[in-house]
Amino acid sequence: MTQVAVIINSFDGFSDCWPGLIHGLTKYWPDCPYPIHLVSNFKDCDAGDVSTLKVGDLASWSERLLAALSRVHTPYILFLQEDYWLTSPVDTERVEEYVRVMERDDLSYIRLLAVPPPGLDSPSDPRLGIIARDSGYRTSTQIALWRREVLSELLVPGESVWQFELEGTPRSRRYGDTFLSVKAHDDDPYYWGMYYLCTAVNAGRWSRAAKRYAETEGVAMDFGQRRSETWWDDFKRSRRVGAAARIWQHRVGLLARNPKGFLHKTRQRLADPLPDLLRATRTYGSRVVSVHAAFGALRRYPSFLRERRAFQSLDNAARLRLADDLPVLDEATATTQFDAHYTYLDGWAASRVAAVRPRGHVDVASRLSFAVGLCAFVPVTFIDRRPVQIELDGFHPLAGDLLELPYPDRSVASLSCLHVIEHVGLGRYGDPLDPLGTLRAARELQRVLAPGGMLLLGLPVGQRRVRFNAHRVHDPLDVVAMFPELRLVGFAAVDDAGRFTPAADPADYAQSEYACGCYEFTRPVS
Repeated sequence: MTQVAVIINSFDGFSDCWPGLIHGLTKYWPDCPYPIHLVSNFKDCDAGDVSTLKVGDLASWSERLLAALSRVHTPYILFLQEDYWLTSPVDTERVEEYVRVMERDDLSYIRLLAVPPPGLDSPSDPRLGIIARDSGYRTSTQIALWRREVLSELLVPGESVWQFELEGTPRSRRYGDTFLSVKAHDDDPYYWGMYYLCTAVNAGRWSRAAKRYAETEGVAMDFGQRRSETWWDDFKRSRRVGAAARIWQHRVGLLARNPKGFLHKTRQRLADPLPDLLRATRTYGSRVVSVHAAFGALRRYPSFLRERRAFQSLDNAARLRLADDLPVLDEATATTQFDAHYTYLDGWAASRVAAVRPRGHVDVASRLSFAVGLCAFVPVTFIDRRPVQIELDGFHPLAGDLLELPYPDRSVASLSCLHVIEHVGLGRYGDPLDPLGTLRAARELQRVLAPGGMLLLGLPVGQRRVRFNAHRVHDPLDVVAMFPELRLVGFAAVDDAGRFTPAADPADYAQSEYACGCYEFTRPVS
């Protein structure tokens, strides 16, 4: 009996990838001993050694794969995507050895690419490592050997490929240390697995690597059905210089789309410890402004003096005294200015609480105005390490630490924490320094969330970095991985231009400079 079947999960919209896929299989794995099945909606794959599994109009990635698995009955699956194109001969005997290891050790999964690398050594094979239970992307959809029944059990109808990688990871923990990966060899992540182009399509566009592959291999491809990446996209993915170029490309684009937003960002970047001389009579504590902002206000000061004189000359005008003047020079704008992150985030979170109408809600250190607004329709307990002195019906302030919330495990049904956890461990609010502050805060929020409960979380997302001591910016997919016991049920975002998208894909914001991710999590009811 055949132990393994190759399944290539695809659909008709990606049929333009099939010639490159088939070429790689034919040229670099001609002795493949396993049946090869390509999943499509209605189209046939014109290749003699590849059978087409037509699954009809099923829309989601997971539903198509589930339908294919129901028609393939081998105990093991070698999984590929349609834009993984082989680039070197496959060592069939090595693949067979891995299958025997899976059978002997009752394994669930062996990934054939060391990205990310496994964290623990495997006692049974020096080429393999164990993917720790708390590792991210444990269910990565790179080329891998799967136990078919495990893959079927982990799939949830309606999930996209990225959702499966993120949300399938915590589901995989019930299978213990049975998820393995090949190790890298001399920093080569492909060495003990298979060499392949990953991927031919990025964000719906042909990669430059795909075009080079077609030219080098002599594959007739139709590159006219989708846009193509440029050298600039390749360059931006490179380290250091490319990353800097990507940031400046974003800034120039922001200047063209939203000049006011660009100036706001510039002022933040150029902030220096110049006291705000123009507002010295107002109470701002340690507030500082940029040189640009200060001189911009100075330019408006003559207009202030003219208006002062004009006002004094009007009938019934009270006598003005210089000692009473309080110049406000930056609010005569054509439109009302607002902070897009906080405005949209607070509105989004309030709408979610209003939709659920819990008996009570716990907020941890979000904006005070947000928590006070919620208490108009739901009792709110507001927790902050700096207790607030407010007496208001339905509002219950409580001194507490985000890293040690005063609740038992799995006891809070409705919980929010907006623009907070990115600050933890940076000392900005007098808290102890901790490089893992965000992760520790996430795990504490996860600990107290009740089964079926709702956690609303907001924080900066984009290119990973620490803006000491103000905040961190996290990769949006890393944030999901911080909550392995929870399930992401909704995601909204505010992009770098200040535009709000109520239903978004976290992966689309990974290259942002300073976007806002709005996450809704729940704890599954077991």
